[in-house]
Amino acid sequence: MVPDLDSVFICPWDKSMAIIFADLFWEGKPYNLCPRQALKRSMQKVQDAGYKGMAGIEPEFIAMKYNENGEPIKAMDSDPIKGIRPRRQAFGYDVEHSLDSMHFFKELIDILENLGWNLHDVVAEGAYSQFELDFHYTNLLEMADRLVFLRILLKEIAKKLTKFVFRYMTNKNYGVGFATASEVARNKEGDCTEHSMLLAALGRALGIPTRVATGLVYADEFEGEKDVLVYHMWNQFYLDDEWVNLDAALGLVKCPADRITFTVDSMQEDTMDSVITVMELINNLKVRVQIPE
Repeated sequence: MVPDLDSVFICPWDKSMAIIFADLFWEGKPYNLCPRQALKRSMQKVQDAGYKGMAGIEPEFIAMKYNENGEPIKAMDSDPIKGIRPRRQAFGYDVEHSLDSMHFFKELIDILENLGWNLHDVVAEGAYSQFELDFHYTNLLEMADRLVFLRILLKEIAKKLTKFVFRYMTNKNYGVGFATASEVARNKEGDCTEHSMLLAALGRALGIPTRVATGLVYADEFEGEKDVLVYHMWNQFYLDDEWVNLDAALGLVKCPADRITFTVDSMQEDTMDSVITVMELINNLKVRVQIPE
């Protein structure tokens, strides 16, 4: 593998790090199945014919979230939950809906501009939660690298939210019975429940499919007991085609295999209804650890 020093990206989430794209080599020669090498060969053919390959992309996507039943729905939708839907015809490049979605757009816009990608516009295009980004054109290879980096970037934004909640919650205690995300944001206190509620709200604000998981987590020591499984709540973000565990209460962006999940819920209604039955189960549950032979 040979790094391409013309394709270096300073990481916006940690400017002490950089990601450098590379070409695959085999036995000292370019590996013909390497995607970047294949693209380079095509670009060279075009150049030999007197042309230059350029690309300006327009990624279009729909931001989704999950409701209390675990069903995917649009993240930004001002139609009434009950009644006639849709209450208005499909729109195109709607200014009002674009402004209503800035809580989702803002950080993404700032990061892409700081990277120098020359973002032309971000707009709600043809329906609720349907968006598009327009980048300035550049050569084919650089644009391909940007698309790969964009996928990494979205994951890192999710991790950044987890670490932010861990630091933001300055008063970690078990004295709060149950608080909504807005209450947690104001008071900055609580246990795993409050950490999860705040992180879930932040994830949804950025248009990331988000849910809250409830179950047991292993602890070396808890309230004088050693090697125990205790009730816990954490988050799951849907990133890169899979659900990823994020634990703001413990400050973990990569959770080990130390937990048992019983339920998942969007928690959009800010209620504990789905958790009550789990707490009753946990209070009457015995877990036996069996060592495989």
